[in-house]
Amino acid sequence: MLYEPDTVWGRTVAGDQEVTLPKSGLSVAQRRLLQQLAPPRTFTTLAARFRLEPPKLEHELLHLAQLELVAFQR
Repeated sequence: MLYEPDTVWGRTVAGDQEVTLPKSGLSVAQRRLLQQLAPPRTFTTLAARFRLEPPKLEHELLHLAQLELVAFQR
């Protein structure tokens, strides 16, 4: 895993716009995850909330980060 359990993830301005006006072709799971990132949350909190294995959650967050819809803070 690349990220520590207490890494905080949140939406960017582009992520806020994507929630309001979808245009990135996100999967349902990715969209739900993006919606839950306001306010920002720790990796551990997200894993518990979505009941995802850490590698799968990390994969989804990295995809959203590549699209510049989310960012992290260590």
